[in-house]
Order: sequence, then structure tokens, then C-alpha cells
Amino acid sequence: MQHIPVDFSRVLEPDRVEVGFADSWQLRGFQLREGDRVILHETGLEVEGILYKETRQGQPYWFAIPDWATREDVDVTPDLPQESMP
Repeated sequence: MQHIPVDFSRVLEPDRVEVGFADSWQLRGFQLREGDRVILHETGLEVEGILYKETRQGQPYWFAIPDWATREDVDVTPDLPQESMP
């Protein structure tokens, strides 16, 4: 499954996560197809969702319907080497 970066603060409705315009730099390298199941992720949070496309300002625009039951909080704490005490 593709991991698509999103900004969860751009959730305009509880059932819709904005992904962005097809030609945006954030989506370069992704092969997006309507109906594909993907992992939407932001630092510390991942959730599966299904991609949909609409037209905005005459351009393809992507959004996803998240499956909040798959929400996973991801630990982003770096592993630091433990120093031994003398």
C-alpha cells in the first residue's frame, strides 16, 4: 500500500481528508488511482483510506475517505544510545 503524506489539520469534514492537486510537488512519484486503498500519514499518525478524485479549478484534485478504525498512533521518538553511568 502506498503511504501518502497528508496534513490532518486540513480535514474539512470528518469523513474526508484532503490530499491535494495531482501536479503538486508532494504527490510527485505517486501512482494515484481512484478507489485505491492507501495509508494516509502525518508525523505520529497513520490511517488507511480510499482515494477519490474530483475537478477543482479545472485540475484533478485528490481526497481520501479515511477508515478511522485503522488509525494507528506511530511512535516517532528517536532511539538514542543509552549512556552507561560510571
